[in-house]
Amino acid sequence: DHSTYPPTLATLVAAKILDPGQKLVDGWGTDYFYSPTGLNEKEAYTLLSLGDDKTASTPDDISVWTMNLTK
Repeated sequence: DHSTYPPTLATLVAAKILDPGQKLVDGWGTDYFYSPTGLNEKEAYTLLSLGDDKTASTPDDISVWTMNLTK
């Protein structure tokens, strides 16, 4: 079934869509934050790194939806 986003990233590992040998952590060693719902109506799901400070909702968070946008 491909009509909804998976409930967790582990679901994608179990389905062998993501490599089971690859750790699901960012460059700072923190687990990626994932939710099957977006933070707003423009984002279908949430996937982000909490950044260097490892704290949610701070300026250093890196979202898959905005990481390539220039400021």
